[in-house]
Amino acid sequence: MVVGDSLLRNVGTDHAAVMAECFLGIETEQPYRVIDKRNVGSPETVIIRVGTNDLRTRNLDFVMGEVYALVATANKKLPKC
Repeated sequence: MVVGDSLLRNVGTDHAAVMAECFLGIETEQPYRVIDKRNVGSPETVIIRVGTNDLRTRNLDFVMGEVYALVATANKKLPKC
C-alpha cells in the first residue's frame, strides 16, 4: 500500500498487487484519515510519502508531530505491517 502526494501519481500502475492512493497537495493529516477511516485490507508493507506540502505553511516541529500521529495510527490499524 502506498499513500501520499502527487509524486506518487503513477506508482503501482503496472503492478496489480500495489494499492496506491495519490492526493494532489496532500498534507500530513489527510493520509491519517485515509488509513483510519477506510478499509485498507491487510497490506504487508505501507509506504507513506507526505510532509513537503506541510512545510510551506507550518513549522517542522508541528509537521513531525503530525507524522508521529500518522505512523501511530498506521501501526494501530495495520499491526501486521
